[in-house]
Amino acid sequence: MVPVMQQIFVYGKETIPYSVLFSARRTLGIKVYPSGEVVLLAPEGTPEEVIEQKLHKRAPWILRQQAYFKDFGIRSPQKGTGAEKLLRISAVSLHVLPAGGRPYRALQHRCP
Repeated sequence: MVPVMQQIFVYGKETIPYSVLFSARRTLGIKVYPSGEVVLLAPEGTPEEVIEQKLHKRAPWILRQQAYFKDFGIRSPQKGTGAEKLLRISAVSLHVLPAGGRPYRALQHRCP
């Protein structure tokens, strides 16, 4: 894996900060984490123009995902508190799950 490259992408009035992680893969992929962080996974040697084209194409989806996670009020955990692992477990439960033939959003319960 090649070190992460930090960038900013402007889409209309929105600014999307993102990181690019180059690795031995064949396709471009985008991950949006519950904290709102955007990571683009790219094959080694991918030109910056190709990355920007992908971001431009997927920007509406990225913004929707960030808004979706923001609705749940999820914040980045503070390092060293043990909340990192809890957040990873909680993020899994935020997917749309089929139940009774219909999709339902899984609810996240917060502990005080």
